Amino acid sequence: MVGVRTLRRSRWGRKALAAMNMVGSQCIRLVFASHRGPVMVDGCKMYLSHDGGPSVSFAMALLSGKYEQGTKQLLERLIQKGATVIDVGAHVGYYALLFARWVGPEGRVIAFEPAPDNYALLRKNIELNGCANIVCIPKAVSDRSGTVQLFISSQGNDRHSIFENPRSIVRESSREVSAVSLDQFLAGEGWPRVDLVKMDVEGAEPFALEGMRELLHRSADLKLIVEFAPEALRTGGNDPGRFLERLLELGLNVDPIGQVDDLRLKRPSDVSSFVQRAEKLGMINLLCQRKASVPESSLA
Repeated sequence: MVGVRTLRRSRWGRKALAAMNMVGSQCIRLVFASHRGPVMVDGCKMYLSHDGGPSVSFAMALLSGKYEQGTKQLLERLIQKGATVIDVGAHVGYYALLFARWVGPEGRVIAFEPAPDNYALLRKNIELNGCANIVCIPKAVSDRSGTVQLFISSQGNDRHSIFENPRSIVRESSREVSAVSLDQFLAGEGWPRVDLVKMDVEGAEPFALEGMRELLHRSADLKLIVEFAPEALRTGGNDPGRFLERLLELGLNVDPIGQVDDLRLKRPSDVSSFVQRAEKLGMINLLCQRKASVPESSLA
């Protein structure tokens, strides 16, 4: 059987993956529609599908308890009671609901989600779980405030992006949505303390990063969890290696999360090999922070 990693290496292989994802997403949506009620995920009640369903890979990993296990375990160790956590690209609320549990009633979660259907599910899931400590913002996060085009992926509601996917086998629809930079949003809030930002925005991470430079300046102990997916970054016109270099230029230590013990990014000379490895894996979540305050064993 041809593996997913093998298919990713060719243009036609990526097209084939897109076709399978599109069909699978519709099947997942029909399954959830027939189920009608919410599903239990990590102790939370959740609706995952509205007019469109999630991608097969996301749904199966979530329901089997295997979704980003290393990242979830690390986040649970990092997030303390009373913390303020920002979820950039909250989707339908998987992480936001967990964050709400971990920060407790004295903490706060700020969840950004620009896709209207996903935002509706996010609100529904928050109400279903009684999470009064989550604030929902129906906006994309970028380098400046204004509006952006959001492309609606037929491969799953977890794959919407402000960039059109060139491997989509159907023309993606788009709609204009509001956008804001984290710096401008937080300035409007009076600059509350922020302890952690999780960012998963399908290739728009460099723009979100540039829009939070003041937050980084103000928050010496801020921790970032950032998705690094070379293909998604290139779709947005960003060079993956340059994005890694930018993280280092900002004075951040960058550590991969998960079973990648031989992978290190300590200096610019490490960038090329790091990108190549990430391309083979598809994506890697990164822990970025100014202080090496988390033992390396915690990143496995």
